[in-house]
Amino acid sequence: MHGRYVGKPVKRREDPRLVTGRGKYVADITLPRMLYLSIVRSPYAHAKIKNIDTSKAERLEGVRHVFTGEHVRDCTPLPGEFRLTVKDSIIPSYKPLAVDKARYAGEGVAAVLADNPYVARDAA
Repeated sequence: MHGRYVGKPVKRREDPRLVTGRGKYVADITLPRMLYLSIVRSPYAHAKIKNIDTSKAERLEGVRHVFTGEHVRDCTPLPGEFRLTVKDSIIPSYKPLAVDKARYAGEGVAAVLADNPYVARDAA
């Protein structure tokens, strides 16, 4: 294989901007009336969700709303994965947050919407 780029070093063009502090990152973007979301994740797999007490988080200044599986129970499920399908294959779908049971450790069980990312994380 011969070509202009194969097997040859490519000069990085982004370095000067990044090493001088002029890089732009997603976390740097702010919009008017923007809110931040933090997800509370289950530490356990196959865990039955009996109750999620959101009262303490909801009392924090800057918290706009706390969502749990109860809020998304009637939502249209999201596709579990995106891939080519084989005829008659089953693609599982999931709610945005766990409803009644966390299937795996790390599954989202609650979501905190707040005025800034620090309050969102503290409330979560």
